[in-house]
Amino acid sequence: MLSKVDPRVLKRLNIEKKDHGIDLLLKHVDGRYAALQCKFTNDQSKKNLTWTGSRLSSWLAASTKSDIRILFTNASGVSLAVKNKASEKEYHQFSYSDLASLAQDEVQAILDSIHNRKPQRIVFKPRDHQREAIKSVTSKFKKFDRGKLILPCGSGKTLTSLWIKEKLRPGKTLVLVPSLSLLRQFKNDWKAQEKNRSEFFCVCSESDIAGKDSVEESVAELAAKVTTDHLEIRGLLGKKNDLVVYSTYQSSPQIAKAMENTKLKFDLVVCDEAHRTAGEKLSNFATVLDDKKIKASKRLFMTATPRIVSDKIKNNEEAYNYLYDMSNEDHYGPEFFALNFGDAIARKPAFLSDYKILAVGVEDEELKKWIKERKIAKNTTIDEIANNFALDKVMKKVGATHALTFHSRVSSAKEFCERHQEMYPRSNVWHVSGKQSSNERALVLDDFKGKKKGIVANARCLTEGVDVPAIDLVYFCDPKNSKIDIVQATGRALRKSPGKKLGYIVVPIFHKNKDEVEDAIDSGVFKNLITVIRAMADQDSRIEEEILRVKYGKGKRRKSSPIADLNLAEAKIIELTGFEVGLKKSLFSQAISKSVVKWRPYKWAQKFASSCSLKSAKQWYRLCANGGKPEDIPQSPDRIYSEEWKGWGEFLGTGNIANYNKVFQTFEESRKFVQSLNLSGQKEWFKYRKSGKLPDDIPRAPETTYKEEWKGYGDFLGTNVIAPRLRKYRPFKESRAFVRSLNLKGSTDWKEFRKSDKRPEDIPTNPHIVYKNEWEGMGDFLGTRTVAPQLRKYQSFGNARAFAKKLKLGNAKEWYRFCKEGKKPEDIPQSPDRIYKKEWKGWGDFLGTGNIAAQQKKFRSFKDARSFVRSLKLKSETEWRKYSKSEQKPSDIPSTPSFSYKEEWKGWGDFLGTGNVQTQKKQFVSFSKAKAFVKKHGIKSQSQWREYCRSGKVPPNIPKKPEKVYKDQWKGIGDFLGTGVIAPRLREYRSFSEARKFVRRLKLKNKKQWKEFCDSGKLPRDIPKAPHLVFKTNWLSWADWLGY
Repeated sequence: MLSKVDPRVLKRLNIEKKDHGIDLLLKHVDGRYAALQCKFTNDQSKKNLTWTGSRLSSWLAASTKSDIRILFTNASGVSLAVKNKASEKEYHQFSYSDLASLAQDEVQAILDSIHNRKPQRIVFKPRDHQREAIKSVTSKFKKFDRGKLILPCGSGKTLTSLWIKEKLRPGKTLVLVPSLSLLRQFKNDWKAQEKNRSEFFCVCSESDIAGKDSVEESVAELAAKVTTDHLEIRGLLGKKNDLVVYSTYQSSPQIAKAMENTKLKFDLVVCDEAHRTAGEKLSNFATVLDDKKIKASKRLFMTATPRIVSDKIKNNEEAYNYLYDMSNEDHYGPEFFALNFGDAIARKPAFLSDYKILAVGVEDEELKKWIKERKIAKNTTIDEIANNFALDKVMKKVGATHALTFHSRVSSAKEFCERHQEMYPRSNVWHVSGKQSSNERALVLDDFKGKKKGIVANARCLTEGVDVPAIDLVYFCDPKNSKIDIVQATGRALRKSPGKKLGYIVVPIFHKNKDEVEDAIDSGVFKNLITVIRAMADQDSRIEEEILRVKYGKGKRRKSSPIADLNLAEAKIIELTGFEVGLKKSLFSQAISKSVVKWRPYKWAQKFASSCSLKSAKQWYRLCANGGKPEDIPQSPDRIYSEEWKGWGEFLGTGNIANYNKVFQTFEESRKFVQSLNLSGQKEWFKYRKSGKLPDDIPRAPETTYKEEWKGYGDFLGTNVIAPRLRKYRPFKESRAFVRSLNLKGSTDWKEFRKSDKRPEDIPTNPHIVYKNEWEGMGDFLGTRTVAPQLRKYQSFGNARAFAKKLKLGNAKEWYRFCKEGKKPEDIPQSPDRIYKKEWKGWGDFLGTGNIAAQQKKFRSFKDARSFVRSLKLKSETEWRKYSKSEQKPSDIPSTPSFSYKEEWKGWGDFLGTGNVQTQKKQFVSFSKAKAFVKKHGIKSQSQWREYCRSGKVPPNIPKKPEKVYKDQWKGIGDFLGTGVIAPRLREYRSFSEARKFVRRLKLKNKKQWKEFCDSGKLPRDIPKAPHLVFKTNWLSWADWLGY
């Protein structure tokens, strides 16, 4: 092959024509040369085979001047020494896992190329749910610059995001993923399906691998340009426009660094497994959320499992400020499109398999009998054996063929695998971990797929985004799985495959034959079941519906115990197998109460509410605040039961019907009835409707019910009084002519006239509102020629100032006095500083006195002014004020230096040179030392402390107002002085219900007896004397508090 290469190229690369390890020389489109070596083994059983330096030394030596090194092999890879040597150049490695992952069409494309045939690409088309997602996302990007795409595992998020990108046609795109393996997979999927080939490079490194059972990959396996050098990234971003950057979140700070102080900007950022960005704001994973670090026009956050911060943390403002939360639309935008497991399974055709959650019970006696018949290693615990036993049992029961088991530790997964092999020697069981090479994992998964029945144990490396063979069962052994990990792992069992009807999510529960229910419930494995149900309930609304069906059946009220009432025949998704019936019902009951605190059906909630004898919504909310309702009845039933809601009257059983559900008489019928009452006005109407005599079919607020026909209460009551806004008035000119004929002298005369009987009804009382478009002021309307200040036309600023200067006035006070004398022309404003804002330079300029406004003056520098003032030896701010008013103060020294020199200002003590320091700038001792100081001086009360502060003996490092200086630690003056007295507002009291329970036991009959008890000294410190103030939100009455 090398004999056909241009000799000048060989000479430049220092390569001899005779083959010395380089099998092929490739020329890159950018002009660089790659030296390629093919190294194959015939023995595929040696899955851990790695090539050492002795087998590749010729290639390494011959390629020292090549720009790129490429190795093709069907082995696991190369030794660390070879990898380090090869990586001195840009290095790419294609090994067994790459060859094993080639699809049939890709192999055919290679064969076509060899035979000079045009390769036929298989191009995928979006499925229905993907088309909906693409349409929704692209549409919402017109309004928002960021948003969330929520799709379940196995729904094709990767290709959906590619099609979204192609619809948006961005110039520069950034794709962020949490691992090298995902980066490799994402890049390969995009490259295989993109319509137009985009330039691309990767930003990542092998140091990005971190965490429990993280999958180890080599950047050499990415088959791409890889860098983390921010200067190189900057250069690459600046060169191309149609460009895709694939990066790990861990390396994203390097992209941010590359963009610093540049105009570089991404048109689109795609964040895969975006739940990983939520959490600590300082994390590298959160870099993409900061607009200042990574500039982008649009951001798309994709995940199956949004990470939402708990309400407890949200309520802790200090902690919440340090976290990113996917429910916060400021950071993540709104949901552009969302599809959960339940919706995906319900689709026709479904693209995910349906599933069951199985809790498999293993009894102590059953297991002991099994162990007795077999020899099991003595260092194995019965609980561990139970896990393997339960898996074998459930796989046989449901006919599962391929299972993944998830463990809290890598070592646990490995031990499970070894134990299963010992217990069931004929089984096919493997263990994979992130520490294995990608080739080792590929070989294991190939073997697993090829067997009729098999099990793979792992900790976490097969959960997130990794494409694995069709699985029909996932098995959670340990109670330490997060909800996100559970959902991600479950996604492996829901992928469609030929012949699969259901996927199974299995949790083993080992229990003694005569276990108390509580013991089983408190066990870690039962908590594991609860976590699994909670995690899946977040993704599938059918689980909530099933729990309600099991709990309430078909809606018939049963009178036996809640546990006996459970209708387990209604359970279709959650199944408990291997338990005695009583225990099964008890466990299911606890699963219901602990899994999802959702709402009972409306009819049962309404029955409870009507049994409480409440009269209004206000009383209902008070009942809720006092803890008087079951957890599964909502506080806001009108919102939760919006579809069935017919008003508070029906819900509480009062019989009152909400206005919007009432059927009223027609407007004419209602008006006829009301006019027959001969009411004189609105006041009598309001009195009548409160009397209880108003028929149900006459509305209390007719102006709302009959708003289209409404002409005012005068029309409705028959008094013929018309509301002002509905009256017809004379035209403006006619009204003005009439009013002017009255010769009224001003507004006071007008007010008296409009209240009198002389005003015609077609002359408005508020002409400035009725005739607002023609209105030119009351002077114009009355004919007095007085014009409102805001409507007047004034002389120019220059003319006004010239007039004012002629008056020789000394200050603004004299100007206002002159204005009051009535000598000022109408076209000169009384307040020139307001009318001539733009030209205004101060009263000195306007009156011609030469005085300059403080904001216009030029003062000495702060240091010069301070030096001058210190030379005056003034003792206080009071002395300074007195001095500044005298004629002795130079004009270039400000009267208010704290304002003029606010940036340099350090207080009066500094400016005057007295040495006094402002309280907020003093250095005080710590809170504990201040308390010790006070205790040492024997100060026992607030009055003694005040007296001591006035004595002048307080050291400068002890504050006179400790409550302000130590506000974060402050618990009251009693705590500070060490008397033990705590201010009532700072005390911690029992909860309302606990306090009320204690008080009712006292059997007090009235408020007077309560006061006597409080004064007796027997009242515990954690119960307030004024409960009606402390427990405002819960308070009903003294009768309720005392229980009489």
